[in-house]
Formats: sequence, structure tokens, C-alpha cells
Amino acid sequence: MNEQTSVLLQKLAEKLGVASEHLWSVLVRQAPITAMADLVALSVSLGLWIIAFRFVNRKTTLSGDRDVSDWDDEGKFFAWAIIILSGIGTVILLLIALTEAITAFVNPEYWALREILRAVK
Repeated sequence: MNEQTSVLLQKLAEKLGVASEHLWSVLVRQAPITAMADLVALSVSLGLWIIAFRFVNRKTTLSGDRDVSDWDDEGKFFAWAIIILSGIGTVILLLIALTEAITAFVNPEYWALREILRAVK
């Protein structure tokens, strides 16, 4: 750790009222825990999006046992617009959370350093 990082860590430790060595070890141990929590939240989000997609698809398409879809054209448009926009948002969150989780698992010291820099700014 370079001198500037030590100074930032010391500032944050003073704000929290703990020793900087303790703060650093806690942050390094916290990295995989945060990564796992992010992955679980992302999995739930992706699962909910898949359920919503299947629901909208079932309600807006014709099937062999139905001659008419359940929703009118305007309802179909808004439902698919919401599904598409939320799908784009889910993919963006997936990419961000996945890179953060990989960083936290593979290099927890780097993750801890970034958290310190975010907290001090």
C-alpha cells in the first residue's frame, strides 16, 4: 500500500473511530460477502424479469386454445415496452454487478481500496 492510500485509510478510520489496520482487514473480509449478496440480488432480479417476460408473452400471444389475446393492442404495447426496458436495465445491472463480484472475489484488496476511495471522496 502506498503512502497516499495509507493517508486515505487513516482519514476514514478516524471518521469511524477505529484503527486503520482493523478497518483494512474488515474491508478485505467483506469483499466476498458483498459480492455474494450482489450475485443473489442479481439472480432474484433476473428471475423476476423472466417470470414477467413469460407472463406478458402468455397474455399477448395467441395459442391453440384461445382465439383472442387477453389484452388489447395498447396494453400489449405498454407491457412489451416495460419488459424490453426492464430487460435492458437488467442486462446493464448484470454486467456491472458481475464485474464488481468478480473483482471482489478475485482481488479483495483492490475492492477494499476502491471502497476506501469512494468513502473518502
